[in-house]
This record gives sequence, C-alpha cells and structure tokens, in this order.
Amino acid sequence: FEENANSLLTNETHLIHITKTKFKDKILKYGFIPKSKNKKFNYPDRTYFMLGSNNPVETLKLAKNLSSVENGKEDLNGYMAFRIDISKIPENVVFHLDPNMEGGIWTSDNIPPSAIMDWISLHN
Repeated sequence: FEENANSLLTNETHLIHITKTKFKDKILKYGFIPKSKNKKFNYPDRTYFMLGSNNPVETLKLAKNLSSVENGKEDLNGYMAFRIDISKIPENVVFHLDPNMEGGIWTSDNIPPSAIMDWISLHN
C-alpha cells in the first residue's frame, strides 16, 4: 500500500467520485463501500476519488476515459459525479495516493451517505 495521503486533504473541501448512474440509489442509501469488479487483476476492494481542487476539465477527461474503457467509446451518458464533503468523512478513514492518476486518491474504508454533498449527471 502507498503511504497515508490524508495530509493531501488539508486544503480540500470536497472529493469527486465518478460512477455509472445505475449505482446512484445504492450510493445514496449506503454511501461508498469499496468493491473491486476488475476481472483481470485481483485488487483489494477500493473506492477511488479525485481531489476537488482538480481542474474540472481533467475530471471530465477521466470520466471519458472511464467510459471508453468500460464501453469501448467515450460516452458520458449514463455516468455521474458525486461531490463528497471532506468535513463529513469519519476521521478514521485513511486515504492513499493513486500513483496512476494525478490528483487521485483511494480508500478501502467506507464513507457514509451523509458525506455526499450533491451529484450531477454527465452528458456528452
């Protein structure tokens, strides 16, 4: 595991999580519960986020790349972004730097639905 990256959150107010819209109701009910659906590699369960201070263009680029990997084309229809209030994340949640994504972090801890500020549907 990478070192604890919680110090990166000091100057942040929120995190961004991009996912398929079909998971919206489940996330709103249960929060973010780490899961790994990768069929090629055996990774520990994780939930990935982007720092809220990231450039919104970079966030959209990430969403397009994600849709391209999952669907074979850049199609943002059916995707959404959640904004998570850092002040409402339990203190015992540990974040780690994602070395493969600038401004990306992950956790293997649960984040409750009460930390969700809002969400937006993404479209092309």
